[in-house]
Amino acid sequence: MKNNNLIIDTLLNHIKSGKKPIILVKQLNISPQLLSYHLKELQRKGIIKKLTKGVWEIVKDNLELTSKVKTIRGHGFIWIIKLPQEIKGWNKRVEILTKNNINFLKKGNTIRIIIKDKKVWLNNNSIIIYEPKSFYATLPLETRKLAVYELLETIKSIESTLRMNLHGFKFKTKREHYALVKNDIAIQVNKDGERLYLTDNGEWWGVIDKSNNGDEFEFFKTPSYSGLVNSSGALGYYNSHKDTNWQVTPKFILNGFNEINKDREEFRKEIKEFAVALNKHIPAYEGMGNYTKKLGNEIHLLKQEIKGLKNPFKTMEKNYKKKINGNQSILDKYFK
Repeated sequence: MKNNNLIIDTLLNHIKSGKKPIILVKQLNISPQLLSYHLKELQRKGIIKKLTKGVWEIVKDNLELTSKVKTIRGHGFIWIIKLPQEIKGWNKRVEILTKNNINFLKKGNTIRIIIKDKKVWLNNNSIIIYEPKSFYATLPLETRKLAVYELLETIKSIESTLRMNLHGFKFKTKREHYALVKNDIAIQVNKDGERLYLTDNGEWWGVIDKSNNGDEFEFFKTPSYSGLVNSSGALGYYNSHKDTNWQVTPKFILNGFNEINKDREEFRKEIKEFAVALNKHIPAYEGMGNYTKKLGNEIHLLKQEIKGLKNPFKTMEKNYKKKINGNQSILDKYFK
């Protein structure tokens, strides 16, 4: 089963460029019923509207509608078309362009023409096409497929312009860029008004800036591209920053260490002050200890003395009476 996102992307791109959707039945090898289903769904959602039979129009911008689900933007494609040697009339392309009143720019053996707003260079054995469009999908491979569909349409236009048949050609990319749309790290970097360029062994492989008027983390397809993008270490690093809302920066960590050192110094100062105060109070504590010990001994002796008396309270009463009687005798003697 064909990928629905790919079908919808291709369908919207065709409608936006003024093409009839029916050609996708053959191009994408899908049934007319499936194409009709997608057209009706897009119409129901208010994305497209029907003008006449087989002709539709985009009502809402494709990127704006799908930005929540389409996270990849493929762009910057430069295609190299390798031509077979047996193309008839290829060496007479200047004459053909002149005869058909087609504007061109000649530099040595290279001829440049404009096809569908694209710069197309017609070389001796190849064609180079600079694709200005962007293609949106959920995966890089899907955006590349959309770009290839556009490339095939461009080649058809070249054939029509030159009145030639280019069958048997081969193609490859000289350059292709992919960007993560509305990416978290790009949002954070752009929020601070910064630009981030990424290299590996002197080779550029990524950049973060306000590309295409949005927050994008852009990757260039280079020899180190796949390894860097799929690196589990890089993914873990990225996700850990995302989990902490990009707060754990080297500055954040350094400030944390500074705070810890500051608290440790304060603690050391308090411990030192406590030690000084303790040294000052040690003699008092020692004197208090000696006094407590002496008091304890006296209490112990008193307990022993009380314990030695059979009836301490009667003895005390007897002693007080004896003392009182003695004092009374002295008074009696004094008043005689």
